[in-house]
Amino acid sequence: MFRYLTIGTALVAAFMLLVTASHSLAGQADTNRALRENARIDRALTDLTAAYGISLHCPSVSARYGRGYELIRQLERHAVSLGYPRDEVHQYVKEKAERERVKAQARAYVRAKGGVESDPDSVCRVAEREIAEKSQIGLLLRAR
Repeated sequence: MFRYLTIGTALVAAFMLLVTASHSLAGQADTNRALRENARIDRALTDLTAAYGISLHCPSVSARYGRGYELIRQLERHAVSLGYPRDEVHQYVKEKAERERVKAQARAYVRAKGGVESDPDSVCRVAEREIAEKSQIGLLLRAR
């Protein structure tokens, strides 16, 4: 399996300054479910994770961390504009079960496009197509 460390998790940790608050587990579960079901947020986190995973397995591309960071900031602002408290959004992105779910979606996407972890050339072909199509994943990658 791809050894994904989501850009989202890394970048959120970088710009979060340990925002914490006490919330009930039920409240956080409701927030998690609602954010998970938000297509824009879920797709963007999957794209970030796929782009980062591709960059780990294709030596001819690298992740555009600045763009990834900006996408995370946009998603955070979007979630807050929907009424979710910033600290609950951060908790959602940090939650292990959610990270694993997004990683699985990213792996499935790359596999569906023909990328195989043990075959870097196949992952590079996926990267090249994504970059050429200027997809969100492609915009998060650059040729070295």
